[in-house]
Amino acid sequence: MRTAIEAGVATTGLMYLLDRSALARIRVDDVIAKALQPLYAARAVATCTIIDLEVLYSARDHAHYQHIMHAQRQCLLLPVPPGTVP
Repeated sequence: MRTAIEAGVATTGLMYLLDRSALARIRVDDVIAKALQPLYAARAVATCTIIDLEVLYSARDHAHYQHIMHAQRQCLLLPVPPGTVP
């Protein structure tokens, strides 16, 4: 997976960091899913390892974990600067 910087997003436009609540709503709210679809297509949706940990923690089993991980990898990966997490 390419990071946001490798993809050139940092210099070409807006990017959206999706949190756990937005990711959960994609699955149950068609309005949210349709609103985010063009952002995914434009590669303007990002995640980071902290959000990955948060959403993967709620996986019900290994298959669900793999499904979530695949979905997260559709997003660009933003770096977490050293010292951000104690």
